[in-house]
Amino acid sequence: MFLNRIVDNTILTSINVNGDAIKAIEDPSYDSYWVIVDDVKNDGKQSRLIKLNSSGELTYSWGVGTLTHPTGLKMLGNSTLVVSE
Repeated sequence: MFLNRIVDNTILTSINVNGDAIKAIEDPSYDSYWVIVDDVKNDGKQSRLIKLNSSGELTYSWGVGTLTHPTGLKMLGNSTLVVSE
């Protein structure tokens, strides 16, 4: 997965994730990214929501065993994350 800046199409970093990255959004702090990952290979067993810093290091993970096949991710105005499945 590549994170790039839309304005000038600059690649910020390349990140390896196990599964298909469905959507990535920038955190309001501007120094990290939330990514929803669908584990299609193992029928969703490792699907999860992860937070990566701008260097591509994992800083948070949630949903393994809870999410099966997530389809979307949105951040509300109050910084609440909504995951659709």
